[in-house]
Amino acid sequence: MVHRGVTIASALLHQPDQPMATSRDRTWRGVTVDCHQANKQYYLAAPPLDHHAVIYFSAGIGKMRQVRGGQSFQGTISPGSSSVVPAGLACVWEGSSPFNIRIRINKELLRSAADEFKGSIPKTGELQSVFLTRDDSIRLYAELFNAELAMSEHPAQALLIESASCAFAVHLLRAYDTSGVRDTGFRHGLSPKRIALVTNYMNDNLESPIRLSKLATLAQVSRFHFGRMFKVNMGMSPMTYLEHVRIEHAKRLLQSKPFSLYDVALSCGFADQSYFAKRFARHVCCTPSEYRRRHGSCTPVTQDFQRTDMRFPKGPMSHQAHYLTNTA
Repeated sequence: MVHRGVTIASALLHQPDQPMATSRDRTWRGVTVDCHQANKQYYLAAPPLDHHAVIYFSAGIGKMRQVRGGQSFQGTISPGSSSVVPAGLACVWEGSSPFNIRIRINKELLRSAADEFKGSIPKTGELQSVFLTRDDSIRLYAELFNAELAMSEHPAQALLIESASCAFAVHLLRAYDTSGVRDTGFRHGLSPKRIALVTNYMNDNLESPIRLSKLATLAQVSRFHFGRMFKVNMGMSPMTYLEHVRIEHAKRLLQSKPFSLYDVALSCGFADQSYFAKRFARHVCCTPSEYRRRHGSCTPVTQDFQRTDMRFPKGPMSHQAHYLTNTA
């Protein structure tokens, strides 16, 4: 089914109010997020979207009438409520709107995720219209996206948002796909050979941008399933594991090498020394300088992660893209 309508880029032109925070000026891939303040006299009559939208109401109480797909609904909206607006349906919203987080997801991402269900439980890649529901998974993703919007854009955001977007797309298909069949998801991890390929690649390329698509290709699974399968094996997400490996490498360099903190940051894949210091302190509970003073070169180096060489990225760096990157 082909939908033509309001694009993600032009969606705000049809809104009666502008967002107080948005991801539109960031390099996010997968989802576009707009946060809107409460509006006691909200009215919107919008033509069909060419994408899917999920609205999560995180604070406040409101009462709204929704008209969509020839159906009408009126009810009280409380914190934790969500609405799912599929592509291709004109909609009307009228009433008192609480603070909300609007997550827009393009059809291509959802269809790519749907393709990965072949052979198990087929999915159409199209969403049901849901006027009001309470979904803890939507809440968690909305809170994650909102928390990232509250931060300055940092080098780790690209992979984090891309991974979360893929997982969010899979959840929407499992819960709201028009096939009406729910799926329980993966319970199995990667084979020992494939997890070794992935972790060895991470260890061998700490100083370079690492793409989720590359890791998924090495594992021979889709990027939609890779994060969950990796977590079954390692007990943490690929991003968390990669940062842990980089911090361990930084500790060894600080113990045994006379490099500047800037050079240590570069060699560990951090394009920004300040961000490196913040992440290091979060893991180790002290700054890199303090760690070097306390431990020096005589402290034994742990052997959890095998990497001892000092390497630097080739060519110019990008502050936004060096540490972790999305697929391009």
